[in-house]
Amino acid sequence: MIDSIVKAAGELKDKVGSKSEVVKILNEATNSDNWNISNSKLQILADHTYDWNDYNVIMKHLWGKLSLKPKDWRRIFKALHALDYLLKNGAPRIVQDIRDDLFKIRSLQDMEYSQMGKDL
Repeated sequence: MIDSIVKAAGELKDKVGSKSEVVKILNEATNSDNWNISNSKLQILADHTYDWNDYNVIMKHLWGKLSLKPKDWRRIFKALHALDYLLKNGAPRIVQDIRDDLFKIRSLQDMEYSQMGKDL
């Protein structure tokens, strides 16, 4: 019962809230679900990287996800996947932005996370 109320409240908040399309897609792209986002939605993000304001929102969100703790490894992985897609299909300035902050990605090379003795 409580779960259905929380779910309904979340759906209502999404409908009424002022989240832009870009923010909704970013949240979907970096959630902790088992599956990845579709390429068509990643292409929408890539198209929005040509707009300066949307570009800043997208990159700030993705860099923020890369700085999460290892227990959020799935969100980190999904942010890396989105960055990879944007690097190949987005605005050319992404290349320089990633070069400037490459140390953030390199810091993930040695990241390890195990849950109940199992590497994930």
